[in-house]
Amino acid sequence: MRTLITLLLLTFCIALPAQKIREIEGSYKYRIDKRESREMAERHALHDARNAALEKAFGVYVAAQTTMETSTKVENESADTHSDLYEIAHNTVRGEWLETLEERVEMSADGTTIIAYVRGRAREIEDVAISLIAKVLRNGTEPKFESEQFTEGDDMYLYFRSPIDGYLTVYLHDEVAETVYCLLPYKGMGDGAATIEHDKPYVFFSAKKADETGIAPAIVDEYTLSCTNNREYNTLYVIFSPREFAKANADDTEELLPRQLSFKAFSSWLLRHRTADRHMQLITRDILIAKPNHIDGIRTFD
Repeated sequence: MRTLITLLLLTFCIALPAQKIREIEGSYKYRIDKRESREMAERHALHDARNAALEKAFGVYVAAQTTMETSTKVENESADTHSDLYEIAHNTVRGEWLETLEERVEMSADGTTIIAYVRGRAREIEDVAISLIAKVLRNGTEPKFESEQFTEGDDMYLYFRSPIDGYLTVYLHDEVAETVYCLLPYKGMGDGAATIEHDKPYVFFSAKKADETGIAPAIVDEYTLSCTNNREYNTLYVIFSPREFAKANADDTEELLPRQLSFKAFSSWLLRHRTADRHMQLITRDILIAKPNHIDGIRTFD
């Protein structure tokens, strides 16, 4: 017989006063993995530099849990009980990045390290984040098809789940075209965000799964990815809030393309909404789209 008894749940944080939006900066030395392209290594370095800036400005949130595991073994009518203590600690940065004002990277003389510098606007996180699940799916509508590497011609879907009711929008930033596309709400849904019910799994961009999401199949926009260069990196923005909000103003395009707007206009819209709504959460995913035989490694940013 095995019994788990939680003895202590301790939450400790670096004490800082409540912060409004502030300008911060940071740098990071990133050791290049031999399997990475330089472009991907630069992305990793900038990501880590933002985290370093947030940690420097706001500190970290440390949660520790000590658990006692008790096991009893019965042999020859005698019982032997043994207990073990385990401690698990988890660190989380207490700030969130809102807007990038400046970023740059430099390669070390020996070509093994990238030094990244970032400057931007951020704020302290005061509440525990909602545990959202967002998985980018490749050529399949089940979570097991999660991937951030796509070959030109692949279909893309999004699996999403939230523990609370709320509203969802999804955008894709095409860095080559310098354009942001509104993927959700669909063209036929109007200006509002998609409604999300708590604990319900959703698969978006699939007409076959439309009934499960409460959306008419005829309204669903499905997406097949393409690229102009051999390899392109796009960024998917998944935006959720328990408060109702409207999508960014976007222009209609030709029938086969989603509505679009400039990255500057999108960034301005997102900053305004995140400033006004402290419960709005943003999940980003880097997506690699490549011609056949040009797939490169990519790291998921959590």
